[in-house]
Amino acid sequence: MRKIVSCVAVMAAFLCSNLLFAASPVKPAKYRSALLNRFLGYVQVDSQSQYGQFYGDWVMSDEVAKAGELLYGELQNILQNNNSNATIHFSQDKYIYIHFPSNLSEKLTATVPVLGMSAHYDTTPEVPGRGIKPNVIKSYQGGKVVINEENGIVLDPQTMDSYLNQLIGETIVTSDGTTILGADDKAGTSIVVTVIETLAENPQIAHGDLQFMLVPSEDVGLAAHRVDTEYFKPEIYFDFDGEVNGEIMAESFTAKGFLVTLRGRAAHPSEAASQNGLEVSEVLGTFLQQINQANDLKPNQSQGREPYIRFAAGDIKPGDEPESLRLQGYARFFTDEEWNRMKELVKAAITHVNVVYGTKNEVIIDEASQYKNLADGMHPMTKNIVAQAAADAGVTPRFITVRGGITPGMMNARHGITGMGLWTGQQRVHSEYEWLSEKDMFSAYQTALNIIEQTIIQSIDASGNKHQLQRELKRK
Repeated sequence: MRKIVSCVAVMAAFLCSNLLFAASPVKPAKYRSALLNRFLGYVQVDSQSQYGQFYGDWVMSDEVAKAGELLYGELQNILQNNNSNATIHFSQDKYIYIHFPSNLSEKLTATVPVLGMSAHYDTTPEVPGRGIKPNVIKSYQGGKVVINEENGIVLDPQTMDSYLNQLIGETIVTSDGTTILGADDKAGTSIVVTVIETLAENPQIAHGDLQFMLVPSEDVGLAAHRVDTEYFKPEIYFDFDGEVNGEIMAESFTAKGFLVTLRGRAAHPSEAASQNGLEVSEVLGTFLQQINQANDLKPNQSQGREPYIRFAAGDIKPGDEPESLRLQGYARFFTDEEWNRMKELVKAAITHVNVVYGTKNEVIIDEASQYKNLADGMHPMTKNIVAQAAADAGVTPRFITVRGGITPGMMNARHGITGMGLWTGQQRVHSEYEWLSEKDMFSAYQTALNIIEQTIIQSIDASGNKHQLQRELKRK
């Protein structure tokens, strides 16, 4: 980890080694221990999200609300009685915003982009996640890790968990095998809170405007739905919600959707022939048959940058006039051409069932993105900043494309704010096999601090006014 410097000494440090952090060192052992202990505490706080009936329905479980209140209380304690001038805001929707105003001169502040970091503190509702009991394995010695013998939950470095082979001698954390671990995303939350703690305890660290945000409801796709951009609108943005050491999510699917209404004709089954009855399930089968003719758009035929489309049943209303079924359609793609193809496919399938059955079936096409490609509109300095920050933490950065949505993608769709997603050490998420690499969580924390530094350094380099800014720093 880098050392920290007051602004008085920043000129000398800059000229010698381009460092903005020197002189008064942050103690890595202290913060590494605090980071792990914080994580172990967080995962024991129940915080499972819950789904609404349809995508976009805002629902919050009591557990998530209480977890947010506890987290807010902790951050209030961290930020009180310090000289960082940081402020905190807790919204009625349980979003937590922390702002560290720039401690640079007005001239430097205008040069350095506003930097944002985020994580989510809820956990998935898809797998048991209440009463989590973390199990810490120090100095892992290799071989299989039996999480729960009775349930057959075993990590095997020869198959699904080959990454364990790179962690000999390191600390890993699992659950007891009856629940998830909650590393998604209590690891990211631990990283962000520990960065905030580091800044609060070391106000001499040079930084521009910093905005932090901790969000609920990410694991049900609603992370960006109630964001208040008065408190969070960074120019450069990093979310901590990834997996393997050094993996940086730099591109993602765009997600849009369809709402399809299929109709049958109500009749008593015993008189359906004479009453011209039509089961809506028959209409559904014909509709899906038309969709599935596009074999390359099936989820199980799609990988890498290939798109897919899928439908999930919504509410069925038997006995209504007419009998009806609503379907939620999910489109995932990288290009506008792929999206246009999907729209035409769905419209053609609706037209087909209408002709075949003489029913009035409908589709609503949602042109608003549920989440949007991270790369669309990203600040041009983002990649270079995180690449150098990771390298300075001893990590080889690897920029990847993800087949899913993370908070910056949701933010991009709703607020035009985008950035990259960084690793946290979480593995095998959304399952009882979930585990954490403590080493990776700590390296992400180091990288986060380095990002703060690199945002200043690279902004000065890009300003074209480097020498004048150096003279200003020297006067400080």
